[in-house]
Amino acid sequence: MKKTSNNNLLYFIVLLPWLLFASGLEAADLLQSYQRGQQNDPQWAAAKSKFLADSQIAKQGRAGLLPSLHVGARKTRNNYQSDQAQTVFSEEFAVDPGQAVTECGNATNFFNCWFQKVIGVGVSDDIDQNFESTEYTANFRQPIVQLDRWYGYQRAKAMAIKGASEFVLAEQDLIIRVSKTYFDVLRAADDLDTVEQESSAILKQLKLVKKRYEQGLERETGLYEAQAAYDLQSAKSSYSQGALQIAYRQLAAVTGVYDNDIIKLAEEMPIEVPLPATGEEWVQQALAHNASLDAARHSVDAAESEYKKQRSGHLPSINLFASYRETKNDGGQGFIPASRGSVIGIDISMPIYQGGMVSASRKRALYTHQEAKDRLTQQRWQVESGTLNLHLTVNADVQRYNAQKKSISSTRNALRSTKKSYRNGARTIADILHAQKLLYSSQRDLVRTRFDYVMDTLKLKQAAGVLNVEDLVVLNKWMDYSYDD
Repeated sequence: MKKTSNNNLLYFIVLLPWLLFASGLEAADLLQSYQRGQQNDPQWAAAKSKFLADSQIAKQGRAGLLPSLHVGARKTRNNYQSDQAQTVFSEEFAVDPGQAVTECGNATNFFNCWFQKVIGVGVSDDIDQNFESTEYTANFRQPIVQLDRWYGYQRAKAMAIKGASEFVLAEQDLIIRVSKTYFDVLRAADDLDTVEQESSAILKQLKLVKKRYEQGLERETGLYEAQAAYDLQSAKSSYSQGALQIAYRQLAAVTGVYDNDIIKLAEEMPIEVPLPATGEEWVQQALAHNASLDAARHSVDAAESEYKKQRSGHLPSINLFASYRETKNDGGQGFIPASRGSVIGIDISMPIYQGGMVSASRKRALYTHQEAKDRLTQQRWQVESGTLNLHLTVNADVQRYNAQKKSISSTRNALRSTKKSYRNGARTIADILHAQKLLYSSQRDLVRTRFDYVMDTLKLKQAAGVLNVEDLVVLNKWMDYSYDD
């Protein structure tokens, strides 16, 4: 008994942090879920990083047109040996000629020693010097005419703009993914609620049948049919509970937060045909604003600039250049005399033949450009047909929703009439169960159509290129906060 008590205490300690956390959670609405997705969704984070990386492409391309300056310094230790007669320059000279005579009196070559000490120049037959050298350099270069770099810059700008379009597409994709997983949770919750309502209704019928059976007013077949319907509905309830938990997990995969509750969508939310009313008007918006189509256009621009760049491979390039070099020696000079010099000029170069690489690169760029144009055409057709299909789908959702609302009223009346006939002995319990199943199936279909309408409307706006966070703000106004306990 004591061991069981300790186990219970251990379980309570382990679960206490989660219980405290869960009790402090408030139900999240659609906009809050989207904001969490912006903070935690790895796919969105990757899209942001890619956008920031793409924004640097234009700067890289422009760098090829701007001047470049390189500076350098090098320090070396040298050993110079020579057995040939060479002129030697002495750093210590201008000695008094008379004193030089005295100092060079015992020298092997008196005159050579005397000239080095007096005027600093002599001749050496054998040289062995160790000395250090320091070299400073500066090189400046400014492209004047380099068409390949100019077209490379144009390509870089097109790629940067394409990256911005892809970022817009990623933002719209986040809106769609958050909305889908959010409404999938609500769809699963409403489905579970409908299943439980139906289970309660079937249980009520089962109790009634058992009572009538005990009174001899119901056949054994009716009892078995009611029991089978209840058992089947219990299995549906277990499945719906699991589906709801899976939906919550899928929402958490996008938002990074596992919510134990979210705000429901108000039943009063209007289900109306989209404006503008015609599909052609939506197509025109899509052709002007669709992000994927815009990215495809800039892919064509980038491919065209790349083709022009490769086509200019045999054209001359002109550059302005300037350089400065200074060399200093410490302790000797050897074969590296101290020097200082600067150069300024213009160089002109023209590639003639590079093994066929320029020609092959030009052809490859031409085919790539054609591929980009073909993909743009394909993307345009997909956007047009997709937008038209979504416009028709949303209109069909509206018609289906209105028809299902009427069907619920009809099935409810049919159920009421069937129950009355059952009490009069004209109908069986199977007829009641069937009519009851039709009613709850109609209610379930109505809820699903409402969520289909919301998602299809968001997808239509995405196809038209006008989807943004303001659409979530509008939807958020139709959240029913009365369910938030």
